[in-house]
Amino acid sequence: FILASLLRILYISKASIEDYQYDVGTKELRHKNEAYEKIYEQDRSNLKQYRHLDYVMTIYNTGKLPDSNKVQQYHPPLHHIICVILLKVLDHFPLSATAKLESLQILTCIYSILAMFIIMKICDEFKLNNFYKIIVLLFVGFNPLFIFMSGFISNDMLVSMLILLCFYLIIKWNKNPSYVNTILLGLVFGLGCATKTSMSVMLILIFIVVIAKWITNIIKNKKSNPQPIQSYRTTKFLLQTLIFLTIASPLSLAYPIRNNIKFNQPILYVVQPKDDLKLSNKNFINRFTPFSTEIFEKQIKEKHENIFSYAIKSDIVFGLKADYHYTILLTF
Repeated sequence: FILASLLRILYISKASIEDYQYDVGTKELRHKNEAYEKIYEQDRSNLKQYRHLDYVMTIYNTGKLPDSNKVQQYHPPLHHIICVILLKVLDHFPLSATAKLESLQILTCIYSILAMFIIMKICDEFKLNNFYKIIVLLFVGFNPLFIFMSGFISNDMLVSMLILLCFYLIIKWNKNPSYVNTILLGLVFGLGCATKTSMSVMLILIFIVVIAKWITNIIKNKKSNPQPIQSYRTTKFLLQTLIFLTIASPLSLAYPIRNNIKFNQPILYVVQPKDDLKLSNKNFINRFTPFSTEIFEKQIKEKHENIFSYAIKSDIVFGLKADYHYTILLTF
């Protein structure tokens, strides 16, 4: 854990917010320091519109949410607001614009380290012995994609950490369905949805666990036949559901409702892939066969059909154009 954490710190100390990023939106910067100074001075000539850094700087400069839902600005704003808070704090120190903007990676590095810690706690909940915990940590701690993500200044690392924390709290709630665990679960789920809409898929797991717990309690109570206890259990679960929804709903729905009113954006909207990236007309078996000859191709193609070969290649070298034969051995 310590080695993996140090590796992430070392990575962000060497990598720029332009390196191995996704849709950050900096154009090719030949004179980075001057370009960052201009970005800080509201000169957007070095930024691609509607990307993550433009999102952050819009809130930083105006104090308001973006007046657009294009490209990355349809995302809920929690991560971008946290970035703005960090920049505002750093404004009180004698730092260059370059140092301030590069410091945004500190946040995502912290999220990445916390994600590893949460994974360790999940292993404890499943009572894995030390051997298997080491295997898990080796995979998570030294996986190239996870290392790259520690330097992402997009919202991906924060939502990944919150998804893991939500999963951990679901396990805790299943063992002890207390009001405290219910409140924590609602808060984490809501904050996750306020970061990225994809967090909403965790609601399916929460629903399954809650219903299963409720049915299990009814069955146990019928066997022992204490009617007042059965009534109390049902009432308790209904009350906990109300508490969860009361906490999670405003956090989850505030930004989607705002965009729905302002831009007529669907509540669970995500950007649709371009037509040349859609694979709905591809063979289902080719898509999901565990092994495919595509893994031997020398570079990732946008039209890769097989999800496993694409995931392995993306995971190992994050989409770099390279000879992939060595990655097959490394993967296995």
